[in-house]
Amino acid sequence: MKNLKFIFATAILATALIFGACKKDDKDDPVVTPTTTPDPSGSEEPSTLPAVEGTDGAVTLVVKFPSICEGYSIIFAGDYKESVDNGGVWADPDNSFGAAREFEAIGDGWYKIVMHVSDGAEAISGRPLQYSAADHQWSYDWAHDGSKLHLEKGGADDIFTDSGFGEVNLSIAAAYAEDAEVIYIIADEWNLAPCVERLAAGSYTFTINLPEPLPAGAELYFTGNFPEKDWGNSDRLMTKVSDTQYTWTGEIPENFECKVFYVLDGAQTWQDGSNIVPLAGETLSYNVTWPVPEVAE
Repeated sequence: MKNLKFIFATAILATALIFGACKKDDKDDPVVTPTTTPDPSGSEEPSTLPAVEGTDGAVTLVVKFPSICEGYSIIFAGDYKESVDNGGVWADPDNSFGAAREFEAIGDGWYKIVMHVSDGAEAISGRPLQYSAADHQWSYDWAHDGSKLHLEKGGADDIFTDSGFGEVNLSIAAAYAEDAEVIYIIADEWNLAPCVERLAAGSYTFTINLPEPLPAGAELYFTGNFPEKDWGNSDRLMTKVSDTQYTWTGEIPENFECKVFYVLDGAQTWQDGSNIVPLAGETLSYNVTWPVPEVAE
């Protein structure tokens, strides 16, 4: 009798193992179960990841943001051009991005967006921004410091990429869509503290301080999100005050961001790091640096 019980129990265990193995390989079941992960803010309380189902043929991005300004929503802006769900295509007013779509708030600071990879594309590239539908302005980029962005589940660390302008972009391979991947990220902060008072539109003088004189023959240009010209086509030549100080005076639009570059022999060299975001009440004098030259191996 003991032998029969042993054989019967063994048969049940074998059946369970076979069933479990089949379920593991089943890509038609993309349901993500709730899990917990240590809170990156340093609190001993763990963060609970919301249960989100994957979507066949798409990547679902689920992000927790520190806070959102009143009147703003979260968009994903980049070279992503699909418009099959979650609000369609948003037309960027200054053509900084090919397209953008809005995240859906799912509670407790979490937002999600379902993204299908464009035909022929190898990846979905871009990053979240805050967007004001009232004045069609975007701002408040997420952390430019990669250590402030935590991949909690799904994907791999290499989805975080350097845009080349000081921002952290996402590059989500098309293969993730094939597996109906759900990717969870926690962002500790935005690069600009949310909801601070921005400089109002009007006429101002901006002062730029350089670490050293420009190369002989170089000219310094002031640029920003002006409505009539895109950033790289600026013709706002700055006035030289000294070898390391320049000024520009003129009208700026609402929600202004700016940067400088110099032109030498037809080539542009841009200020290192992120955009300058002028805030109300501050002195409009900024110290800038240039990218470290690449050394040939």
